Amino acid sequence: MKKFYTAIAIVAMAFTVQAQTLLNENGSLETWEDGTMAPEGWFFSPNNLSNGIISKVEGDAQDGNISVKIEARAASSGNNNGGLQDIEVTAGETYTVSFWYKSEGSELNFKHWFQWRTLNEEGANVNLPENVETFQPADSHVAVSEWTEVVVSEVAPEGAVGIRVNFRNYANSSDIYLDNVKVYQGQPTSTQKNSIEGLSIYPNPASDVVNVISNSLSNKDIVITDLLGKTVLKANVSQSVNISSLKSGVYMMQITQDGKSATRKLVVK
Repeated sequence: MKKFYTAIAIVAMAFTVQAQTLLNENGSLETWEDGTMAPEGWFFSPNNLSNGIISKVEGDAQDGNISVKIEARAASSGNNNGGLQDIEVTAGETYTVSFWYKSEGSELNFKHWFQWRTLNEEGANVNLPENVETFQPADSHVAVSEWTEVVVSEVAPEGAVGIRVNFRNYANSSDIYLDNVKVYQGQPTSTQKNSIEGLSIYPNPASDVVNVISNSLSNKDIVITDLLGKTVLKANVSQSVNISSLKSGVYMMQITQDGKSATRKLVVK
């Protein structure tokens, strides 16, 4: 049940979530008044706020007027991080986290870092190491100068009582901006009129074969490009795409079916 969606600015896509209730507060940061204190619904280290590692930004936001900036790590190890306060979940239910980010430079070493939380025998709130590939990705997000959406969806494993949504900016990176972070119960679906209904890609990351399924049984035209825009693979398939010829890395997959199209990020390992 691993689903990881990224909308790059050059192939911008709109997402919504099939859910009744938004679980977090102030994801768009619009009620953040005092930049020396963490806003409602968020957790930022007071030290990071006081020394400017994390700062309130006005006039540059994906939604509204306010976003947050996290500087690149100056030290060679560790990371600068911040995120939401823990949110209660129910094991077995699907949860979706969406957020928007952009970076100042062309070099980026930034990751979302989510955790399921559980209670141990002593009643302490501890990490539950599940869904690591999507919740704690091995690769950085790509550097983008325009606001870009990332959507991650997973099923809460047995024992999960909470989800921790955090963002980490490492060394050898650029300063990043975050905005409009939302946590829902439910799965994401594209809202574009031109979207492919029921589209799902798995496994992702993949090594030899990736499956592309939708609500339609007709064949799909697949075009895979690298991050420089070079086409590396074309195929017309009903479901399975052989990607064994591709080198490890990050690609963009364009899917066209029944006159509709969508683009997804593909990670080859």
